[in-house]
Amino acid sequence: MYTDIEKAILDKLLSHGYVGKKHTPEDNVPKGFPKHLYNDVRKALKRLIRDGLVLQYPTSHGMDVTLNKELISEIKKILGFK
Repeated sequence: MYTDIEKAILDKLLSHGYVGKKHTPEDNVPKGFPKHLYNDVRKALKRLIRDGLVLQYPTSHGMDVTLNKELISEIKKILGFK
């Protein structure tokens, strides 16, 4: 079972289209969440990476993240899409 923060991260990445080769810096993921939740968001992101739903993508400016395009249907089920 995934937490509300983990679902919000997945929803944010999906709604911005960060799937496959389109990616965003890890530091951008907590933006838009309340400041007091930043550490929780970072921990939730690490769990999503560990579970394979979010992939890390090395770039010249640091690590970026993107959704695993092979698991999009599973991600949509987690978010409650049909």
